[in-house]
Amino acid sequence: RLTLNLGLRYETTPPWHEQKGRFDVFSAAGFRAGVQSKVFLNAPPGLVFRGDPGVPYDGIVGDYNNFSPRLGFAWDVFGDGKTSLRGGGGFFYDQHFSPLYNIGASQAWPWGMAVNLTTPKGSFSDPYLGLDNTFNNYKLSTVGTPTEPNFPPTQITGMQSSIVTPVTYNWNLTLEREVHKVVARLAYVGSTQIHGIYQKELDPAVYIPGSSLGTDARRVFAPYYSTMVNTTQDSVSHYHSLQASMTKRLSQGFTVL
Repeated sequence: RLTLNLGLRYETTPPWHEQKGRFDVFSAAGFRAGVQSKVFLNAPPGLVFRGDPGVPYDGIVGDYNNFSPRLGFAWDVFGDGKTSLRGGGGFFYDQHFSPLYNIGASQAWPWGMAVNLTTPKGSFSDPYLGLDNTFNNYKLSTVGTPTEPNFPPTQITGMQSSIVTPVTYNWNLTLEREVHKVVARLAYVGSTQIHGIYQKELDPAVYIPGSSLGTDARRVFAPYYSTMVNTTQDSVSHYHSLQASMTKRLSQGFTVL
């Protein structure tokens, strides 16, 4: 009269490996302490890379503690095969998340050049007014080298310091009853998902009443940085449902749901 299903799954989520180490790690504490990269000598304070003290080889620490138990049961309540109570629940880890944060970092300084002008000095026809000399100082021969020049504000893309694999908790409970080849079913199904991927702006412009300063001048980490997109795992979602159905099994040539 009672059936049990028990399971346990274990899996790891190591960090993506960027072969040439094209990622950056920003620390607000390091910025305030004036930490300077020893790998890229012209990096703004607080921005470090592979090879700098304390930086993991792949930029972030993997998640190796993903145990996911699950349980399911079915109970023939009266032993007549007419009434059943079913239920289950478990932990379900997501697939390895997309390596998009690596792609964003690999196209930013010091491996690429990203210009983000929120309030340019020039007109629409000449938005780079005053920056011609800056652009001329970029040379293909210095890209990705320790002496790559930097002209703030720098635009960067990064991720939180360690992976926490997104996980969904699923659970359900169902009561079924058969009467004259008609099965009535009433069920509750719920789930909660945590550690979902979410992107935050780490360097927003602070509102100053009456100020005429441009956006970049009012940023938290001005004048060194412009926009700083940081991928975190702060997203949470919930789902709850009541599911009811009635099914007439096949008889006299037809079925009804």
